[in-house]
Amino acid sequence: MKWQYTHGTRNPEMVNPDTWHLDFLRMNRPHAHKVNLELWHDYQNNLKQYPKWQQYLRENEPRLLVVWVKNEEYFPESGAEAFKNDVKNVDYNIYDTDHFVLEEDGFEIINK
Repeated sequence: MKWQYTHGTRNPEMVNPDTWHLDFLRMNRPHAHKVNLELWHDYQNNLKQYPKWQQYLRENEPRLLVVWVKNEEYFPESGAEAFKNDVKNVDYNIYDTDHFVLEEDGFEIINK
């Protein structure tokens, strides 16, 4: 759990340990592992929807704020790059941190 919050951060010692301790407690509830495995397995259905979402973006050109990170293990930066193929006017922001970007750059992101 700790690795998920500190891997790829600029200052791992600045990440509040309560984050992974609370996740550990949450994951130790009855059936929590099963629920999370089902969620991760279901992600394949999310991927199947990408063509619809991409079409929507191309046709509607919504205002788009992309907040992504460089050191992500689950969702690589190439996922953020893909938005540029479908939307011309993107507020594109890549942060030098990991999955839990708000732990290090929350104030900057909130004030965008």
